[in-house]
Amino acid sequence: MGLVSALRPALPVGRSPGDTRSGSRSDAALAGAGDREAAAAVIPVQPAAGVRPVPRAAATAIPDPTGVGPGQVTCGAVDGLVAGFWQRSAYEVAGFVWRAGVPQVLPQSSRPNAINDSGVVVGDIVSHYTRQAFRWAHGSHQPLGYLGGTDELGGRWSQAVGVNVRGRIVGTTSVAGGDRHAYLWADNTMTDLGTLGGSSSEGVAVNDQEQVCGNSVTATGQSHAFLWSRGRITDVGTLGGSWSRAAGLNARGQVAGTSEIAGGQSRAFLWERGAMRDLGVLSGDQQSEAVGINDNGEILVRSIGTQINAFVWSRGRRTPITGFGLRVDPGGISARGYVCGTALNVAGNDHAIRWYRGTTTDLGTLGGDYSFAAAITGAQTVVGSSAVAGAFVPQAVLWTL
Repeated sequence: MGLVSALRPALPVGRSPGDTRSGSRSDAALAGAGDREAAAAVIPVQPAAGVRPVPRAAATAIPDPTGVGPGQVTCGAVDGLVAGFWQRSAYEVAGFVWRAGVPQVLPQSSRPNAINDSGVVVGDIVSHYTRQAFRWAHGSHQPLGYLGGTDELGGRWSQAVGVNVRGRIVGTTSVAGGDRHAYLWADNTMTDLGTLGGSSSEGVAVNDQEQVCGNSVTATGQSHAFLWSRGRITDVGTLGGSWSRAAGLNARGQVAGTSEIAGGQSRAFLWERGAMRDLGVLSGDQQSEAVGINDNGEILVRSIGTQINAFVWSRGRRTPITGFGLRVDPGGISARGYVCGTALNVAGNDHAIRWYRGTTTDLGTLGGDYSFAAAITGAQTVVGSSAVAGAFVPQAVLWTL
């Protein structure tokens, strides 16, 4: 069984914010990339051209101490601090932070989504019907509350999906009347960022200049990406279709995301200073969507055709991520342009990979058939999950190169 299938019950409310940290995935893309069944046969794998041998010694497992739950590392900092969760039941997780072999379990049912290089972890306290954003820093765990809501079941709801270098947190919260709005949290105060004229909005990412990107319903009922800066919310617009959505934001104020075009297909875009640019697709593909962007303006893109492919867009050029010559599902891009992803190999198994300037490194597994890359840190450490030899439950893992 593939990792996404194993962890699918983790968050019953909406899309996993773990996907939005490096960029949100469409339901169609998840359907294509998530239901992965590893081949039972063991076939010797010959690396494709440009693929380095598997550095097995670099894989570090973080197993659930109870032995119950599948695990995943979701995020990490440059100093080696990582965070993730173990799935204890359909609606309960045990979040953790880990450094140098020492794990610490987070209070309540806390699922980490993002971390900054000062060691501030943000995420969601999850249960069957509710979700509440939290902040953890240096041993202190703080629920962030809400900006209102209703008394009905699930009527108060919040999530945290990003944190900048100064500890400013972005996410989404319920407000009076039951709608949900994007917020920016700073100094124990949650600020409503408003909407583009419609009833709801959501926060996606925050940069170190405290600009926020997200998505909002407009006055005409469409969903558009936005950039919020110094109290002003700006509609990013579309590439000619009815909708757009943000995936990430960099220090320059550039927004990467996905938009419908006039013909109805989706395309990754770069928005800068009021102008939106179509990033295109790889040859033979029909649609694309942005996964993430770094401060150099490099954008990681999922290209969708008969299978899922990936490329890095930079200064008008698309560079394919080759993987093993088969399907590649991109996970994240670092500040230096290193990419992590999950690639199908010739044995029919998914393996986590790291890619840089045309060279793919197969990260291997913890002894099982498959592994999955969730994110890459500023230190080029890849985090995710891996199958273990002789065990059904995948473990949280990081690969340090």
